[in-house]
Amino acid sequence: MNTTGTKKGWSLTRARTLDGRLVLRLQLLVLAGFTVFAAGVIAWIGRLIYISWAWQDVFSASIGIALVAVPVFIVLLTIVIYTFWGLVFGKEPESADEMRNLER
Repeated sequence: MNTTGTKKGWSLTRARTLDGRLVLRLQLLVLAGFTVFAAGVIAWIGRLIYISWAWQDVFSASIGIALVAVPVFIVLLTIVIYTFWGLVFGKEPESADEMRNLER
């Protein structure tokens, strides 16, 4: 447990300090920035598919690119969100024994 009695990784006392708030805001800014980037890439690929269909271009090539790129960006976005969620709201070790097990 941390100093506030909660089991969360981001203690309230740390969040109240200037450094803690700055770190939290920077983490959320990076998370939001990557989310916008991934959503932009997915929207851009959708637009490329629409344009290739409208211009009677090689539609299958656009679909092939989308079948690879869209899942990659969705997986990357999921990993980034999971990682930041764990950093901000992760569980702290409850005892010294648990801390030693994490260090191994």
